[in-house]
Amino acid sequence: MKFLKKLEQEIKQNKQILLFIFLVALTGMIFGLIFYFSLAPSQKSVGEEYIGNSIVNLQTSSPTLFIFLKSFFNNLFTFSLLWVLSISIVGTLLIVVYLFYKTFVFGYSITFLISLNFYSVIFNYYFPLFLIKMILISIITIFSVRFSATILNSIIQRRNISMNNFAKKYFSLLGLIALVSFLMSIFEVYLVPWMFS
Repeated sequence: MKFLKKLEQEIKQNKQILLFIFLVALTGMIFGLIFYFSLAPSQKSVGEEYIGNSIVNLQTSSPTLFIFLKSFFNNLFTFSLLWVLSISIVGTLLIVVYLFYKTFVFGYSITFLISLNFYSVIFNYYFPLFLIKMILISIITIFSVRFSATILNSIIQRRNISMNNFAKKYFSLLGLIALVSFLMSIFEVYLVPWMFS
């Protein structure tokens, strides 16, 4: 109950940032959709063949510790890089660009999968992973925007700020990144092949 109240409070406090994230994500997906329909038939065939082969490999792959560790460290590296970028104003802009890129690729890939009638892949694989990534990227973006805004205000108003609260949240965010990266890798490497077997 306390968690839900805290969550509601955070959403209210960051509703403008969340609206901005939603608009960037929506724009990225729309551009991905437009890009798909702008492709020539021959280019669509190549893309459909590549995605089709990727899905077959996904369905037939045998989970191993090596694949799990590779997936885990890839996820951890990507989100840790965003985490490092989140403490600078330029980094905040790069995070927004990354958000646009990921939603662009998602919109593009989903359109391809729909054209191939791979609905089970969308709902069992692409959408859950995309949703988890978007939640984590949104949390990183909220922290980054708030941190950058605080720094800018302190410069404009020429006043000192306490970094203790931000430091605590910053390192808590790293722990969340490690946990989510671990859970994503378990889902991707072990659960997805089992669901399609």
